Amino acid sequence: MLPENLSEAKRAEIALILARPEIERAECYPVDFRITVPVFGRRLFLAVIAGPEKRNPDRLMIERERLPIITPGNLVVLFVVAVLVIVAIAAAGLFFAFFNGSLFAG
Repeated sequence: MLPENLSEAKRAEIALILARPEIERAECYPVDFRITVPVFGRRLFLAVIAGPEKRNPDRLMIERERLPIITPGNLVVLFVVAVLVIVAIAAAGLFFAFFNGSLFAG
């Protein structure tokens, strides 16, 4: 049931969305990675979606106000990803230095 204070335009838009057939795979984004990961007995959902922007400017503005980029959770994830990238680069450097023989050169 829809709230009664919705305008006719909003009701028509909702009806159009609900009547839309399933999205074809060709319409999806080129990068659409979604996974559920069990962490400490809880299920966490991770999604990475990338591709051309399909949302209209009005929707982008509304979503930017409702869902800001700078949040504590986003900062923690950004920090963890940055640490993992740095560790991976350092490990690769040590790996190649060890097998190249330059690690013990002196």
